[in-house]
Amino acid sequence: MKCHGSPTAFISKACEFVVIIKDLIIAGDCVLIHGSVIHKSGRNTTQAARTVYTYHMVEKGAAWSPLNWTQPTEKLPYPSIYSN
Repeated sequence: MKCHGSPTAFISKACEFVVIIKDLIIAGDCVLIHGSVIHKSGRNTTQAARTVYTYHMVEKGAAWSPLNWTQPTEKLPYPSIYSN
């Protein structure tokens, strides 16, 4: 399923249950979301910019899914936080 012309496709088994949690996030808040959690943000309906920084991490040795919406490239590889 593609959403609003996005190149990102949602591929998943049907959810057995759905829990929707709405929360107001204000400037300076930090939100941590596990990679298995389906999540979204609504459209920004204000004139103010909504700057977001995302940080993805996986366990050392984990295989990165080729279906993931973000992929490393030769020009922009993912940096390793491990020294060996």
